[in-house]
Amino acid sequence: MVYSEPRSGWLGKRADAEAGRAGFPDEAEISYAVPVRRGGRLVAAFFVTIAVPTEDRTNFHFYRPIGRFELDWQDGSLITRTVREDVLPVEQDTPVGLGRPHEFAGPVYGEEEERCIEVEEELLRLIDTAAPLFAAGGDDPAVRGRCLATFRRLVPEAIRPLYEDLGPEYFRWLETGVVPVSATCPSCGDAVAVGDRFCGACGATLSFPTCPSCGSSLGTDDRFCGGCGRSVAPEPGAAETMPASVETEPIVTETPTTTPETPPAERAWAPSHTVPSGGLSAWGRPDPTAPVIARLDPGLPVLVTERAGDWAQVVASNGWTGWVDGRSLVPLGT
Repeated sequence: MVYSEPRSGWLGKRADAEAGRAGFPDEAEISYAVPVRRGGRLVAAFFVTIAVPTEDRTNFHFYRPIGRFELDWQDGSLITRTVREDVLPVEQDTPVGLGRPHEFAGPVYGEEEERCIEVEEELLRLIDTAAPLFAAGGDDPAVRGRCLATFRRLVPEAIRPLYEDLGPEYFRWLETGVVPVSATCPSCGDAVAVGDRFCGACGATLSFPTCPSCGSSLGTDDRFCGGCGRSVAPEPGAAETMPASVETEPIVTETPTTTPETPPAERAWAPSHTVPSGGLSAWGRPDPTAPVIARLDPGLPVLVTERAGDWAQVVASNGWTGWVDGRSLVPLGT
């Protein structure tokens, strides 16, 4: 019988070796791999934390991450390594939570640990299956469901936010099957998901829409505020210079006459166009003087729902909507 090690497990060993080369202490623990999209590249992200055994040695206290690694999913090469400088000594810090759920808490080499290793193996193989689907924007509800359920079985609730901070886009995909619309980090230009709090490449703080009524954060597919229930439209995210294809548009001082397509509520979402090879900027309203709210990736499928002159209102598969230069959209089938 030939045993094939899961790629995510092999990548974890590579990350562990990188932690040793970086001088992390022996108590350092490497997380499971989290798939992350960096433009057109699939990356494995890991956090490094300190794991201290409990007094009865049946579990571990996990502390705040002390570092982060990103490795190329295919060849395992190191892409980025981040080391935190504000880490407190364990004696002065407070644990985030226990590293293992009660089901797998037990003595070393005990039955609980054997069961934990079996479930870990299952999770790694599910990650291997889910990662390319996520990278391609595909979907398999059965794979997503099993992957998310196994992850939650292995990772205690208190520890899960550490993983979600590594790859919020991936965990949103596990929950919904939708890869969020991408935007561009204004600091380094790397691709980020609309809704991310920080850029995974450079660590810059990102700013995205909030409810104009109550100030609650808005998700990428929110049409109503979860805090106050108000109907919301995308608000300015990051300012950007208008592309040349829209610079000649006259300033719109009134709401232009629009020509609605078939209302999306009357039919299931189905793409009508794709974003051209150079990508497209998007606005919250058909007004070239308004700030840009997102940068759409090349090839992104969208549904045109309304037109106003040369403007087109588009809806992505996750419900996100914005206005773009309709002249540049590529009709499907061409």
